[in-house]
Amino acid sequence: MGRDRSTLPAWVLHKGEITPVIAFEGIKPKDRPVVQCPGCQEDVIMKIGKINPAHYAHMPGSWCSETALHLNTKMNLVKLLSKVDKLSYRVACKDRCGSVRDKLIISGWDEVRAEFILGDIRPDIALLKGGEAIACIEITHTHGIGPGKWDYLQKLNLPTIELKASEYLSTWEHANVIPASSIVSSFLIEGMPIYFQCDTCREKREANKAPRETIEVPPSPTHPPGSRIVTLAACCWDIYMVNGHRYRESFQARAEIVDGIHLRKWIENKKEATVCSVDNPDDESSIILDQKLKEHMQKIIPKQRLDFIDHRQSWKKVNPKYSHLETRDHCRRRYKYRMDLKTQSWVEN
Repeated sequence: MGRDRSTLPAWVLHKGEITPVIAFEGIKPKDRPVVQCPGCQEDVIMKIGKINPAHYAHMPGSWCSETALHLNTKMNLVKLLSKVDKLSYRVACKDRCGSVRDKLIISGWDEVRAEFILGDIRPDIALLKGGEAIACIEITHTHGIGPGKWDYLQKLNLPTIELKASEYLSTWEHANVIPASSIVSSFLIEGMPIYFQCDTCREKREANKAPRETIEVPPSPTHPPGSRIVTLAACCWDIYMVNGHRYRESFQARAEIVDGIHLRKWIENKKEATVCSVDNPDDESSIILDQKLKEHMQKIIPKQRLDFIDHRQSWKKVNPKYSHLETRDHCRRRYKYRMDLKTQSWVEN
């Protein structure tokens, strides 16, 4: 039985061009050209047989540490993106009816480079226009983007998207679109949805919609008669300080409702203090609140003491059928959190 192609490096550099090893099929070993590893630039030996997929092997004593899956994903994307000048991500209807939408991420580059030197860092893939980087793509495999690299990209204000290395992406053939499920994180676009609901499915849900329970907090005397205070969602962030300390801040998104109409939405911290709010909320209010929250956290922590705020945890909708909800962070340390919905408190697992 042959080996899985994701464990075998399948791309080489031939005369400076990224080329699949399979392109040299049919050439006798002694007649094959000299090629290099795209990662370490060392000469390699191509292996094209009938059992395993076409691949290459390093010479004995090579120091190259790049994994085949990471390399194959990166090289495949470089080759595909070199043929187009725009990139979108594809989201599917969450009811799995088969409907999809493509949302534009970025466009307008004229060159794609792997391991492009950008100051003190080398992004996996850089999209260039006139020789200048306009966006970066990082491929995650054994670990995510380090906080130093991520902060450096943010300081450059360079849009970056982090993708998960996979057999799926290493053989992906749609040049100008990537699946949303492959996206780990991004500060290229805020509030990026990973699914949507098509009109047909939305109409079906509305027709079958039953009255929904909510977790309610008794209104205070300052609220209008008949109003309800509802907890909509919750999340937690990790704040890392330059002295090495870390602490967790948790937040809840809440709303005041009268006769089914939202009068106000706000975000509370774990001390039940309002951090930010929006009156007469609309469809854009969630994005506005999220941005206000980020601005608030940046203001209250002195810049000279702050190292990094990991705010990539997603908001979790509160479901009254369950007694708890869970979320994870995505950087440095893989903490897992559990929230007791009765006491409204977070516990670190």
